[in-house]
Amino acid sequence: MSASANNCVLTECPKFTVAKYLHQLQQGLPRVPPIPDRALKALHKTRDYEGMVALVKKTMNIEVRLIVGWVNSGGPPEMANAPAWIRMPEDMPLYGTKAFRELKLTMYIRKSFLDESTYDQIAIMVAHELSHVVLNSIKHSLRGCEKAVDLTAMLLGFSRLYEAASHTHKRYGNTITHRQIGYLAHQEVRDADQILTPPRMRRARTLRATVRAYLAPLLSIGGVIALVGGIQIYDKWQLHQKLLAEQVEVQQQIPKQLNYRTTHVGVLVGFTSLTNLYKVAAPKSEIDLVALEARLRNNSCTGHKKAMIREGATYNYEYRDTSGDLIGRFEIASCP
Repeated sequence: MSASANNCVLTECPKFTVAKYLHQLQQGLPRVPPIPDRALKALHKTRDYEGMVALVKKTMNIEVRLIVGWVNSGGPPEMANAPAWIRMPEDMPLYGTKAFRELKLTMYIRKSFLDESTYDQIAIMVAHELSHVVLNSIKHSLRGCEKAVDLTAMLLGFSRLYEAASHTHKRYGNTITHRQIGYLAHQEVRDADQILTPPRMRRARTLRATVRAYLAPLLSIGGVIALVGGIQIYDKWQLHQKLLAEQVEVQQQIPKQLNYRTTHVGVLVGFTSLTNLYKVAAPKSEIDLVALEARLRNNSCTGHKKAMIREGATYNYEYRDTSGDLIGRFEIASCP
């Protein structure tokens, strides 16, 4: 929670719905694919919490000078139950300006929260606090609504972590305790994740979980090669890892304006597919879809992409206009 923002009360968040608020947020913010969490896990394992904060800050492209304060107790009265808070000036400089980049902010995090939280819960908390910075710096009309702040964090790459860790249950004997990180109800988190994550990517999550559950033990005893199709499954898994690495590389370069009307805004990885997302400042009637597909196929069938396609990868390209309507979607799964 921000030390300069109020709670999400009825007068500030009337008739809250996930779809409505996400639509409003996307008018001024990009839609970022779910971030890889391997580095966050590694930092958490070594208890490098400052490194986790720095990584989340970098992922969200927030170029302010951020100091982290670790506290045992205390804080403003309105933050008595908050695991973390961030102090910001009332007159926040606009995002991207020189004044914004020179801004010095302090985030306070309670040590007790760090001690009892998993890596993804800590990442959620940090992303929430930094989302306050984002919304305040663009003067967004929803900046006073805590639920909108959570949706902003999900929109900016943390949807999968919210879906996995914002609501957890633990059993202690005959008692089950529920823990919530953030302000969104469990169903609201699920609704947002459904909107932000394409169905194909959600299916890939399930497949990855299945592979981890069953393939790893088989590999550990050396029995997978004896199974029918075992080698093929392992090859696909290796291909998936290459696509994840490519996703990370591409994410560092987007959003990227390709020409006066086309901007590369996102990249998503399925199990053996990679989808590039583009925003086009032109109506569908002005786009030569046949020529566009030919150009994409030519570009995809050269260099490392051609080799990846031969290994079984599929490259998808999705173009939408500024209102979000689909212009064209092209799938390149083979090369001459």
